[in-house]
Parts: sequence; C-alpha cells; structure tokens
Amino acid sequence: MQSARFEHSKAAQLSCPSTGYSLIVEARLHTPKYGISSVISLLRDVLIEQMRKFHSRRRSASGRPWSKYGQVVMRSRTSERESRVTDASDMAATGDVLPALVRIHALVRRRLRSLPADPASHIGINRRGHSQHLFDLSADKTVLEGLRSSFPNGLVLSEESEVQHVGDGPPQWRFVVDPVDGSDNHARGLPLSAVSIAVLDPEGPLALDQVRWAMIGGLDEDQPQVAARDLGCRCGDKPVSVSGVKALRNAFLSCELNHFAPTRRLGVVFSQARAVRSYGCASRALMLVACGALDAHIDMRS
Repeated sequence: MQSARFEHSKAAQLSCPSTGYSLIVEARLHTPKYGISSVISLLRDVLIEQMRKFHSRRRSASGRPWSKYGQVVMRSRTSERESRVTDASDMAATGDVLPALVRIHALVRRRLRSLPADPASHIGINRRGHSQHLFDLSADKTVLEGLRSSFPNGLVLSEESEVQHVGDGPPQWRFVVDPVDGSDNHARGLPLSAVSIAVLDPEGPLALDQVRWAMIGGLDEDQPQVAARDLGCRCGDKPVSVSGVKALRNAFLSCELNHFAPTRRLGVVFSQARAVRSYGCASRALMLVACGALDAHIDMRS
C-alpha cells in the first residue's frame, strides 16, 4: 500500500492511501471500526462492481450498486444510516432510478406480447382525446405496478388514467407516463411505438428543463434509451448523441402532423430538407434524433 499526504494546515492533514482492488472491495467490511466513513476508487469501477455482486451473493447483502458513472463509493453501514435523508435522495444518489425504469420497460414489453395487437381492440378515447385500446390500459397498469414496486412515494400522471399516488407518504417524485405512444401503430402491427416515462421533482412546472431522469423504450426493442440530467443519454452500455448536421439541405427531418395540414412555411422547410419522414410516434422520432439517425423532429400538434 502506498500513501500520499496533503497538508492543508498544521491542524489538519488528509491521507489518501492507494490500495489494490481486493483491499478496496473489502474496505467496506473492515474500515468502519477505525472511523473511516468511505473508500473511493476512481478506476476500474466495472471490475469492482462485479466483485461487489459476488460478495453480496455470498453474504446475502444488499444488491444496490456502489458504482455510479465511473466512480465507486463504498460507505460503512453506520455512515449510510447517518447520511440517508429520505428514501428518494438515497435512491437518486446511488443511481437506482434508471435501472428501475429499464425494468419497467421490460415488464411492459413482456405484458404486451401476451395481448393481441388488433385495431378492433379500440375501446374509446383517453383523457387527452386520443384513441384508447385494451393494451393501453394493460400497459398503464403494468407501469403503475412497476413504479409501486420500485419507488417509495410519488404521483403518476399518465395519459391513460387519472392521477394516481404511489406509496403512503408525501410524494417524492412525479412520473409523467405514456404507456404506449403510437397506439394506432401498435394496433396495426407497425413497429413504431414506445413506452416513455419522465421523472420530475414533486413540485414545479411540467417542463422539459424540470426532468431529472427519463426513459423511452421501443416496444420492439430490448434496450430503451435512458437519460439523466447533465449526464447524457445511453442505450444499454453505449452513449448516444445527436448528429452533427447543421445545414437544412443535409438534414433528415421527422414531422408529426396527425390530421394537421402543413403550413406554407413548413412546406418550404420540407422542400429544402434532404428528406422528411412521419412515424406517427413522437417518442420514437425523438429516440432517432437522440442517436443521430434523424437530425430534427417537428411536432405541429398543440
């Protein structure tokens, strides 16, 4: 073991030991009695996370990840209890929000595979005035069950149902949900539909800049896109990024019209673009913009 010492003043010193990987993993179990509250590794977090899972299974310990965006923080059990303010802040700090959203995407896909995708399944109009099918309600129920099993408290604002409360305590999040965006596409067997969930703080406007975490997952795709504020967007283990196209003449555009006639000005934009597509599912179009397959999405609906 090597150690680097930094002197801030004669009254305070900070020692930073450099250890092997095995010592870092075991430190959580052996350092609390010495008054050391945490151990931090800045390298090889994937290897350490794999070792953590191995030790967790052997000791029946918590399966909560220690790693978050390239940094591994292992706290003693005493310091965990002292630092926990609320269940929500603890869940956010340990990076458990996005994995929970990924699990919900998988639950919805599994549920809808057991239901027929049939235009005749239309049962009415939802609260936003859109066509509603039996699979919309089933997906909505599945999302709600997934949120209840993964999050302590929150408000669910779904396109397919009234506002619902998750948990018994004061809301710690708001979940804005579209269980099946592109319902008509899904009903006709078109592979252009998705489940989307945005997670916001319990108070404040319903605005894009208020979203803290988000997930959009195609119903025909295994991996959803997930994003965290200021940390970018990923699909599985791969980061995604928008295209570098800046000139309209080189741009692939997507436009959501859905019974709205394009204005003359919009027609000019279409004529100058390299290509224009219309998918009937805004969230899938936004996924394509996020990964650079499309260069921009235009939605003419109010």
